[in-house]
Amino acid sequence: MNREMGTSCPWVETTDTRLLHSVDQALDLLGFYGFGQKPRLLIHHKHLSSDFFDLKTGLAGEIFQKFANYNVRAALVLNQCCLKGRFAELVLELNRGGPVRVFHSSEEAMPWLCEKKYD
Repeated sequence: MNREMGTSCPWVETTDTRLLHSVDQALDLLGFYGFGQKPRLLIHHKHLSSDFFDLKTGLAGEIFQKFANYNVRAALVLNQCCLKGRFAELVLELNRGGPVRVFHSSEEAMPWLCEKKYD
């Protein structure tokens, strides 16, 4: 994980090869940042398991709920191949507003992730 704490917008970016394949791993990611803060996460598609994109597993919903419970702002950077079926419908809903949004690049995600109104 890349931890950008010295900037005006502290955030954590997934950079290791471990897949986020459980709610416990999502909580570990939050613990890496610190529960006392308002975490901002930048999560790339390559760090999400295939179960995350299969809504029948409930994994994405559980992780999003944890993010909401702990006041986490998360930007998911997904490529077009991830956006299909029911998951694509979920992405449309997420991008209407709330603490989790989906973007096509890190550069596109950073302005939203660092919005001051979130502080």
